[in-house]
Amino acid sequence: MPGDPEAGITPVAATVGAAEAVTPEKTEAQQKIEALVNQVRGVNAQLGGKVAAEVHFDDGRSTLFFARTSRQPGESIFVYGVDSLSGPVYISGELSKRLLQGSQNAIDLQQAASVTEDEVHNWVHPFRDENELTSWSKAFEESKNAVLQDRVEMQKIREAKNRILDQALSVVSEPIDISTPPSIPTSA
Repeated sequence: MPGDPEAGITPVAATVGAAEAVTPEKTEAQQKIEALVNQVRGVNAQLGGKVAAEVHFDDGRSTLFFARTSRQPGESIFVYGVDSLSGPVYISGELSKRLLQGSQNAIDLQQAASVTEDEVHNWVHPFRDENELTSWSKAFEESKNAVLQDRVEMQKIREAKNRILDQALSVVSEPIDISTPPSIPTSA
């Protein structure tokens, strides 16, 4: 169960902040966070953007909100995600309510696109203890499985991938015409 967000920042967040002030090289913690963010982005891209909603901010930071929630017995319902600065996060308070819009297990992915940096600052919290990541992992798995088990959505994904493959094959299967000189742009 996520801890109290007012209690302080995680060792990971402290390490990331300290590293930014000391050296331009990425710390091991930053590299792990970046790898995790990229993994979630990759899965999301492969599954048609239905696993998570990503919000980008002007400072380069981004937060991905998982499509599904998860909770252990006795826990409150939390929205989970991954933040490019903090790593695995849980979302609480007003932002969680807004994303859930009355649902118990799924967020409104389009609503997530309007999340502000202030909302992330106020309602998105890093985990302090890796033992608390059970619900986070479950939410990610449930987000993936919801897409994988949706036959209509999977058919749309296959059709989109097939269109891309067909376009690529049509380009590479055309012979190169070396008898036509390349066009050289002229300036007027």
